[in-house]
Amino acid sequence: MSGVAVEDLLGLWSDELRGAKARLRPLFLQAGTAASAGAFLDGLLGPERKTGWMRAEAAGDTGPSTAYRRPMRSSTSLAAAPL
Repeated sequence: MSGVAVEDLLGLWSDELRGAKARLRPLFLQAGTAASAGAFLDGLLGPERKTGWMRAEAAGDTGPSTAYRRPMRSSTSLAAAPL
């Protein structure tokens, strides 16, 4: 990683995360569910270690059980995600 500016590296991470979210979007039936899943990823990949409750709060959920039900609300299996 020598020779790469931190800002450039953060930009690459941001671009890749945005691309991953775009590829996951078709797996969800509702836009709100996809947005919540994206926020969950943001919280999961954040700078600090988080409990299930902290990840849920970062995603705007009322508790961690919402995140556990999220795959059940998708249109297809998450195993088929185009990552």
